[in-house]
Amino acid sequence: MPLLTTHLPAVPPAPRPAAVLRDHERVLVLLRGAGVDEATASAVLRALTAWLLGYVSVELRPMVDNPEEPDPTVWLGLHRLSAKELPTLRETAAALAEQGGPEGPAAGLDALLDSFTRGSPSASG
Repeated sequence: MPLLTTHLPAVPPAPRPAAVLRDHERVLVLLRGAGVDEATASAVLRALTAWLLGYVSVELRPMVDNPEEPDPTVWLGLHRLSAKELPTLRETAAALAEQGGPEGPAAGLDALLDSFTRGSPSASG
């Protein structure tokens, strides 16, 4: 993931690092080996890459200058706004500020992959 987030394609398109291409190859081999057709495998790879980039850039980025900061509203940047703004976000600030374990990304990945298998012939058999 660091390679993907630090070496995004430039304009005009820049070649992707070999390590990124090798990861793409591994994913495509797994999907094609599972009987997924070329078009669907390509769509899954694009969706997976986009989901991973989003997850890493939002969930795993440093949120504050001081990681020892105990106030979750500071972690989310809510301390800059009026205390009356965004009440629902404030209620869930502590849960949102926590860095979860592997269950979070696994649940998101499962949901992403399930969206590609619903209604496909290989999913029902």
